[in-house]
Amino acid sequence: MFFFGVALSSCLPGVLAQATGGNPALLLGGGICAVLPDLLERALRHRRRHVDITIAPDPQSPNAHAIATGLADGIAVAIQWDRPIHMCIRPTQTGPDTWLALDACLMKRNDTITVTFHGGGTTAVANIPSPVSIARGTTVTSREPHSLFFKISPQADGSVVVDDDNAFAACAHAITPAILIALGASILFTPTAGVIILSAWTAHLLIDQAGEDGCCWMAPFSSAAVPGFRWLRGSATMRDLVLTLVSTTTLLTRLL
Repeated sequence: MFFFGVALSSCLPGVLAQATGGNPALLLGGGICAVLPDLLERALRHRRRHVDITIAPDPQSPNAHAIATGLADGIAVAIQWDRPIHMCIRPTQTGPDTWLALDACLMKRNDTITVTFHGGGTTAVANIPSPVSIARGTTVTSREPHSLFFKISPQADGSVVVDDDNAFAACAHAITPAILIALGASILFTPTAGVIILSAWTAHLLIDQAGEDGCCWMAPFSSAAVPGFRWLRGSATMRDLVLTLVSTTTLLTRLL
């Protein structure tokens, strides 16, 4: 992704000439901006608040029913403790370059929890503890290799509100911070710097959107994530290798 950002920046007027003239700041800045969404998301997740309950699926034999049951048990604990609790489902590596991808749906309609594995189509359903009901639910889609976070808040009427607690890190893969940072760079430095930041950041989001990951484009104003279109098939390593080769070829072509 870094080489991709460098190659993208080299295509903008004057950037490559400035770099060959001894000032590669804009060229290297494009590479840094291309990896910035991943670095920022990783940093935000590492600063995550305390988690009360962690669900760690078995990498050898992941069980959708065990995950759904664990979420139901978390609702029971929130009711018992009578305070909001934070839960997470840890990322599960199932192979050298593959991760467990799932949807976790806690919905008001049937007061049930549904966990679905991508690819294999494995689905499990668990009932929440009676007589508790879900006043407001949510659906969360995993973004490998990151944890899924939920906040479960008991209400006075005995129901619970379930919130997608991933929005704090989803801002890293949104267009909103890219626009704000680009505007700031345009004012503080040059308009070209702003264009590079916005172009590299947006290109990163488009690559993620075309693959498995998807993005939460309007975070923090909206927590709705757009699932990946899965146009880019294959492993993440293969994707990164192709990006590196295309970017290196583009950069060498521009230099020669």
